[in-house]
Amino acid sequence: MMKYQQLTSEERYIISFLLKQGFNRSEIARQTGRHRSTIYRELVRNRDHGYDSCYRYSRAQSQAVTRRRRSRRNRHYSEKDFAIVRR
Repeated sequence: MMKYQQLTSEERYIISFLLKQGFNRSEIARQTGRHRSTIYRELVRNRDHGYDSCYRYSRAQSQAVTRRRRSRRNRHYSEKDFAIVRR
């Protein structure tokens, strides 16, 4: 199974900064040491769907943390829950 590392808040800030400077996705990928598809997915998943549809690192970080909290991997079940399943 492949291991991967999620983007950090610092990397999201750098992505946002470089976008504002006019860098394209490939250039941002080179600057951050990430694959260009990682940058593309980050921009698609976490763009602000407001009036200007731009990427804001603070909102992107907030959305990423929310997704991580809701992930199946982070679910914790009580013994009561397991008792219901065992029946």
